[in-house]
Order: sequence, then C-alpha cells, then structure tokens
Amino acid sequence: SMRTDGSWPIDTNLAIWVTTLGVQGLGVEGRKKLSAFEKESVQNWLLNQQYKTIHPFTLAKPGGWAWTDLPGGVPDADDTPGALIAIHSLARDPSTLKAQASMGVQWLLDLQNNDGGIPTFCKGWGKLPFDRSSADLTAHCLRAWSLWYPHMAESIQKTMEQAISRAIQFLKIQQFKEGYWLPLWF
Repeated sequence: SMRTDGSWPIDTNLAIWVTTLGVQGLGVEGRKKLSAFEKESVQNWLLNQQYKTIHPFTLAKPGGWAWTDLPGGVPDADDTPGALIAIHSLARDPSTLKAQASMGVQWLLDLQNNDGGIPTFCKGWGKLPFDRSSADLTAHCLRAWSLWYPHMAESIQKTMEQAISRAIQFLKIQQFKEGYWLPLWF
C-alpha cells in the first residue's frame, strides 16, 4: 500500500465504514429495492465483523466494530454506531438481532466519558484526540441508541436513558452560540 512517493495512507481499507454509509445512503426507498437476499447478505457480513472477543492490541471489550475487516482495525465509536444503524435498517425484525446489538450498545455505553460525550477509541481523561469526547461521535451514538432502545432489556434501557441524558447535556455545552458543533477528527 506504499505510495510512489514513499508515504503510506492512513487507511487503506474502509470496508465497514463505507458499507454502513452505503446502507444509510440508500435511504428507506433504496433499501426497499434490495432483495431479501441482498439485505441479509450485507447484514450478515456486518454482523460477522463485530468483535466477539477482547481486541488483541487495544484490549477493548467485545461488541464494537472497526472501520475495516482487515487485521489492524480497532473498534471505535464511529463505526460501531454506524454498524448498529445499518443492521437495524436492514433487519426484517430488529428484535431478532438483540444479542448482537446489545453487545454493541453496551460497548458504546461503557465508552462514554465522564463529561457525557463519546470518545473515539477509549474512555479517558480528555487530553488526547483518541480519548477526548466529540460532538459528532456523541450524536452518532445517540442515533444508534435511539434505534435500538425499544429492543433492549429493561435494565439496559435504564442505563441508556442515563447515557442519553448525559450525552444531550454534553452536546448542549459543546454547541456554539451560532448553533453549530465542531467535529473531533474532520
């Protein structure tokens, strides 16, 4: 993957990220045009990319998704809600995916920082880019949580309610008086 100038790109395979964006980009009408086989195929591929064991390098708990299906991907708070949103959008009956979705929802809940925001890779002190809360990731998690909330066990729903409240408070504090928010990475 080395470029002709001797440098390397930061990412060479964004298969999970692009797949989740593609599912959302189709919208409701576009997804209706997919066959049941196509929906199930994409959904199953995404479900198979979920980390089911502790990540070998970061020691992240099971439940998250990385940006790539290749070795070297790290579960993060952008691809995990993206995958949760996509599999919910593709499912005939989202409640049949409750076990896998619960793992992803819990992974995100465990990642929430003390300020109510969501960092990229790890809960932290808020001093480094990868552990600092961001408005864009927090909003992405809110969308995933809101879709999966009705399908979660009551105990997880209570935890989600607290997390959602804290995340909304974080977003209120982060919003500029003109109405916008700044993203962390882009």
